Amino acid sequence: MARAELIAEFSQVLTKKKFKTLLDNAGISYNPKQLDNDEYYNTVFNELLVHFEDERLVELIVERNQQGFPLYSYHINSIDFFECDRVGEGLLLEGIENERCSPCHQISIEDYTNNDDLLSFVAKIKEYTTEYSYGINARGSLENVYYIPVELKKNDSIVSIHSGNSDIEKILSAYLKNNCLWDIDEFSLPNTINGQENQFDVSFKTALILDYIYNRLPEIGMLTDFSTLRFNVDDTNIKKIMLNGSGLFASPTACEYVTLGKEISRFDIAASYRNEPFDVRFSLTGDGFRSLKITITSKEGNLEIKKEALFQLQNVYIELCLNGVSLIEATRNIITRIKETYLNGEKQMYSKEVVDIIGNNIRMMEQIIPRLNQDEYEFLASIFENEAQIIEMSSVVNDGTLNVSIASVREMLNLDPV
Repeated sequence: MARAELIAEFSQVLTKKKFKTLLDNAGISYNPKQLDNDEYYNTVFNELLVHFEDERLVELIVERNQQGFPLYSYHINSIDFFECDRVGEGLLLEGIENERCSPCHQISIEDYTNNDDLLSFVAKIKEYTTEYSYGINARGSLENVYYIPVELKKNDSIVSIHSGNSDIEKILSAYLKNNCLWDIDEFSLPNTINGQENQFDVSFKTALILDYIYNRLPEIGMLTDFSTLRFNVDDTNIKKIMLNGSGLFASPTACEYVTLGKEISRFDIAASYRNEPFDVRFSLTGDGFRSLKITITSKEGNLEIKKEALFQLQNVYIELCLNGVSLIEATRNIITRIKETYLNGEKQMYSKEVVDIIGNNIRMMEQIIPRLNQDEYEFLASIFENEAQIIEMSSVVNDGTLNVSIASVREMLNLDPV
């Protein structure tokens, strides 16, 4: 692709926010108020282009902003390798540039800093649609560029990998283990610890999560409650429960799954820390789905408080992994309340007429979504999730085409399948 074509494509995908960031990073002075003036914009834009070779333009065209603040947590068993120039065949982090890390990925290390307490860097990972090749010949198949911040707290032996993409995180953590010889293990919820698993008559994993949300986080001043829960009902069936701000105890269905020993596979919480509200998503990953990926999903508000909250969530999670349930009796009381909610609550039963109306609404959504803008999806998705849940909770048997429409709407709205 000729440079003129690259520049034209770059200008099409460049947002004003990204433009300002690139100008700041390049040290180019500009007047933000004049960027709406086409002549001034083009002058500054051409000045910026001088800083970018063709390959960097290709990267800028395909790279995407990371959503929210994601975090994977690892324990590093030894940091002795810092005392050596090289360990075995392991690579030094400094100087790694466009090294192959999978058949379709290459890695570079940027912004490397290392002091007595902290090592940090950004792993830049390029993803190609076809098998990796070097240099200019590969750029036509470049599909994405990821920037993954990594921190190693030496005194605590904790490694934090901030990746929103689970596949990329696996590639990076494998590279650190196999190529850089980092002896790391992902923190995970224990299967057994000091006989605690025998103290509860629900899934021990669920008991740990309940202790985390209702006991441990409030102790550090973080107010939380569940907003969404997903349960592994059986080997092939995952049920999503929308709590609509009411919390776990307002949902007989969620309490039913906990009581019957169904394991939580993913959950969202609404939280507040230092008077700053935010939403957090927890995804269970790794062997046995016992490791938590923690993501603060919104970037609005006070970002410094959100970043502090993220590491507080991590610290409390690590304590949970190492020591299990903190308050056994309090957690038992929570489980008793859950069981009572299930036993005393009646599952909502909706008439066929109500289900038919909701089914027609969903079929109408299927028709109008292609005519909507992307920024209208979030509002519609909230309505859809509530109506789909009513269909799920109803005992009315539909004709099968409604399930097809529900799946279609989920796909169009970029929602996870249930």
